[in-house]
Amino acid sequence: MTPIYGLGSGQKRAYDDLVDVLEHLQSASFSSLTSPYFARPGLLLAVLGEPTHRHDALDAALTDLVAREFIISHLSLQTLNLLSGLAHGCLGPPEVGCTVVLPMALCGADPTGLRLLSEPGHHHLLGIRADRQADARLLAQELHVPLWPLGRTTGQDLVIRLSEGTEVEPFPTVLRVPLATIRQSQPSK
Repeated sequence: MTPIYGLGSGQKRAYDDLVDVLEHLQSASFSSLTSPYFARPGLLLAVLGEPTHRHDALDAALTDLVAREFIISHLSLQTLNLLSGLAHGCLGPPEVGCTVVLPMALCGADPTGLRLLSEPGHHHLLGIRADRQADARLLAQELHVPLWPLGRTTGQDLVIRLSEGTEVEPFPTVLRVPLATIRQSQPSK
C-alpha cells in the first residue's frame, strides 16, 4: 500500500491505514453553477470568499465569473467541506490530481489547516482557466471579495500543504494521497 502522509509537526509521518484527515470526506451533494469536476490539468484552484465571513458581493462575483467563462469548475462549500470539494473535483471524469497550499491567513487560529479542510462555510472552490486567472483576480478585487489562490490541477495525487512551516520543512504536508485511495475512501451516498 502507498503510504499516506498525515499531519506532522516538523516531520512527515507515514500511516499504513487511512489518515485521520480522510475521515472528513463527505458524500457529494453538489451545489454548482458549472461542472463540479476539475477535469483537466493546469487549472488554478482558488477559494472565493472566506469560510467565516459572508461577503455581500459574493454572489455577484460568482455570477460574473461564470458569465465571463473565467471558471471551468465550481463547488459551493456552504455544506461541503474543502477537503471533500478537492476530492470530488479531482475524481472527475476525467480524473486529475492537484497540489494546493493552504494560506495560513485562511487557516486562522488552526496551524494544522484541519479546520479549514473539514468545516463548510461561506466560500466556494473554483477551477479557474489558466489564461483567465488575472481577469478573475481583478474581478474579485473590484467587487471586494477575496480570491485565495491555492494551487494547480496536476498529476494523480491529491497533495495538500500549509503555506508556513519550519526551516526544515517550509511547506508541511498535510495530506498526500493517490486518487485511487480517495476513491476507495469515499463515503456511501
